[in-house]
Amino acid sequence: MTLIEFENYKKCINCNSESLSFEAEGRDYSYETTVENFIWMSCNSCGHFFLKNRPAKKFHKNIYPDTLKNYEEFSNKSLSFKIKNYLTYSQLKKFINSHKNDLSVLDIGCASGMFLDIISSKFKQFSNFDGLEISEAAAKKAREKGYNIFMSLIEDFNFKKSYDLIAMQQVIEHVHDPMEVIKRLFKNLNKDGILLIETPNADCFDRIIFKGYWEGYHMPRHFNIFKINNFKNKLKEIGFSKVIINKKIKPVHWTLSIKNYLKDKKRFKFVYNNIKETNFFLNIIFSFFDLFQIIFFRKSSDVAYIAIK
Repeated sequence: MTLIEFENYKKCINCNSESLSFEAEGRDYSYETTVENFIWMSCNSCGHFFLKNRPAKKFHKNIYPDTLKNYEEFSNKSLSFKIKNYLTYSQLKKFINSHKNDLSVLDIGCASGMFLDIISSKFKQFSNFDGLEISEAAAKKAREKGYNIFMSLIEDFNFKKSYDLIAMQQVIEHVHDPMEVIKRLFKNLNKDGILLIETPNADCFDRIIFKGYWEGYHMPRHFNIFKINNFKNKLKEIGFSKVIINKKIKPVHWTLSIKNYLKDKKRFKFVYNNIKETNFFLNIIFSFFDLFQIIFFRKSSDVAYIAIK
């Protein structure tokens, strides 16, 4: 393991308030890139959740190892992919103009191109498919499908053109200055363009149950988790004319939170070594858990924002 330098935050990075509450403490259970303990705080003023001791940006590659994601596990044959495919299509079809052609899409954190697959197969209005990725292995797979893939962090990306659709699924929580990134995305959206953001939501039972083991924290790679209304207002302040909110199921948060707990407690090693986020039966079981908390308590561990320029 490499020694990592950290930036320590004593104020809320969303509203600059010094009135904070301790939420959770944990470590990198998934990849063990550092032995450091990490602390999550919440702001008493705006409700924002943030990582107090954040790895410095220059150590980005240290906390994102090559083993971060097994892209081979994701395919259009899996049930989880098919469900996500359908839900994403259902989300977007109401807002993408069916009368326009030659539209452009940018998927930030495109992995091996799963979201671009959905857009290219379901929306014939699009003819330009760009992706942004930090994994060489994932980028190679996406390029093999014919997509234009750029290797860069979104903070460092040099826009050459504007887009009709920009997607950031499970990305905004990773960036150091999320509002500045969103301002850049807004600037590089065409008129009536759509920004799709999907991110963890702290207002859920699984966070309360698992505390520092909650996968939504994903220590130390997640830095910020926004309160829904606060984030919606921020998007409108930036200039988006309309923001639609969809609370989403995230069964993998339950599955990997259990794995984090068992791994830390050194219990049932055989069990946690064989728990995978693509496990069919666990995904089905915890999907019902998530549906229950959404329907009866209006809580969810994941949320999607569709912001229209």
